[in-house]
Amino acid sequence: MRLNVEEKNKIIQYAKVFFGNEANLYLFGSRVDDAKK
Repeated sequence: MRLNVEEKNKIIQYAKVFFGNEANLYLFGSRVDDAKK
């Protein structure tokens, strides 16, 4: 599933609220790292 930046940031914000700051690492870690390269 492809998400644009706005959608991804929104999901990360919800994840932080529900699961804490580490949640975005579990959900998006490798994909986000790939995007940064």
